[in-house]
This record gives sequence, structure tokens and C-alpha cells, in this order.
Amino acid sequence: NVSWHQQEYSRSPFNSHFLELVKSMQLESLIGAYFQRYNINRYKLTQIQFLLGTPGSTNQIWHRDNIQPGLTLLIALDDVNANGPTELLLNTHLEVKEWDSNGNDVALGCLNVGDAILYDARVLHRGRGYSSNLKSNRPVLVLRWDAVSTPPPGAGMIVTNMNNSIGSLRRFIIETKHFTRRFIGSAT
Repeated sequence: NVSWHQQEYSRSPFNSHFLELVKSMQLESLIGAYFQRYNINRYKLTQIQFLLGTPGSTNQIWHRDNIQPGLTLLIALDDVNANGPTELLLNTHLEVKEWDSNGNDVALGCLNVGDAILYDARVLHRGRGYSSNLKSNRPVLVLRWDAVSTPPPGAGMIVTNMNNSIGSLRRFIIETKHFTRRFIGSAT
């Protein structure tokens, strides 16, 4: 029962007033520095998405927005907390050997209206579902920047399914680690 509604505007021309608003957010220098770090000189805004999580939504699959360097900006258009925050598996854009092992591997994007999260497009993440007894929707605006040479999504069905399995396994490992720490901590 997936109730995620998505409208993509990536194929239509961007409204110049909206692009001026994005520029005024002083993101250009931050985005430029990110791509410069990966020696990418040509990048562009590739997606503007409106995502609306509705009561009774289920979790999205674990996924990456691109398998190549890129940035995703998620802006809360209403408060986002129990009504389906984005769940990010930290450091999963790095080599597996560099993944954090100190237990701080998950971030929940609980945001107030107007707050934003900017993250590497390769980070495994998912929008969480939420209970049908909550009556409010979860609207967010998503902007994506990618290298001109590696447009999204950068992965076919096999890689997407593999990323979902990796995300599920990683989340299971994190939960097991936290449970073990609580169990061992309470036994001593």
C-alpha cells in the first residue's frame, strides 16, 4: 500500500524566479565547492520534485538518488517528524570500509517547516511511512544537482534492488548493534 505521490518537473523549463530564489539561498558556493572536490566542472540542477507523503504511507525502498557524485536538497514545506521523515544511513556514499562503526549510523530528517537537509546523492536513504491515524500530509520539496555527464538516477533495476538490500542489511546491523548495547548495558 504505497501512497507516495511524486511529480517531477525535471523535464520542463525551470521558472527563472524560482532559480533566483535558489541562488539567493547562498547554495551556489557550497554546491560549487562540492563538485570541485570531485573535479567536476560541469553540473546542473537536474530535478525539482514535490513529494507528498500521505497518512498510511509505507516506507520507501532504500535507494540512492545517483550512484555518482551529486547533491540532494530536501526542504520541509510543513513540519516533518512522526509523519514520515527521511531516514539516512550515514557515510554510505563512502567505501564500505569507511562506514561509521560507532553506532551513529542513522539520521532521521525531523524538520520544522522551512528547514532543509543537504546530502550526497549517493547516501542510502528512504522516506519513512507513517500511521494512518495521523491526519496531516508530509509535503517536501526536493532539488537535485548532478554532473552533466552523470544524470540521475544512474542505476538500473538490478543496482536499485541491490541498494535496497544493502540498505536493509545495514539498518538491521545498526539495530542489532543498538539492541546489543542496551542489553549488555542493562545486564551490568
